[in-house]
Amino acid sequence: MDHPAHGAARHRQAVDRLIDSFADFLDAPVGMADARGLARAVERHAAGFRRVPAVLVIDDAQWADRSPAILQFVERLLARAAERHWPLMVIATHWQREWHERLGDPAAFAGLATRWATAREAGWAPLAVRPQQGAAYDALVQAALPGLPPTQRAVLLDRAGGNPRLLEEIVQHARINERLFVDRDPARALSDAGLAELRDARFDLHELIARRLA
Repeated sequence: MDHPAHGAARHRQAVDRLIDSFADFLDAPVGMADARGLARAVERHAAGFRRVPAVLVIDDAQWADRSPAILQFVERLLARAAERHWPLMVIATHWQREWHERLGDPAAFAGLATRWATAREAGWAPLAVRPQQGAAYDALVQAALPGLPPTQRAVLLDRAGGNPRLLEEIVQHARINERLFVDRDPARALSDAGLAELRDARFDLHELIARRLA
């Protein structure tokens, strides 16, 4: 088994390589490069490379603290981006409840992001994405459960309350419980009993995910 220090060193090396990959596209012209990156910048300039704006998307950032390397990467990437004025936009999605629960935790993504952003803009606040209502996700249900008539799809959409992640889990819950369908066939409509069960059930996103992965 590796010594913990060896694992930490490998994490740092992996993070360094990844950030250097970003630097290949985002670094400033040669005159603004620091001593460490000067040779790289000279080579890029000689080869005709120019900085390229980029967008980094971090999905489900509430899980980032499960890997120390991920948070280390984000923190060092943001620091390098600010230091070298990289044309970089970072977009992260995060579950709202977990964001508020971990806001004061410096070892969580919510704490790291808030600390970094508010240090540069005092009034910064995360953007809360409002759920889509009505038939915005009707095609998703129709594709996954083609036998459901519009009235039954409307019940599932209503239960999800415009939350696409919750809707996806409700659909998966229905699909794996064949007893909810006519002739136990998920390609057909829900039975009356199955429809009533889904209409009256208490759906919690976290519980549905945990149950599916158990």
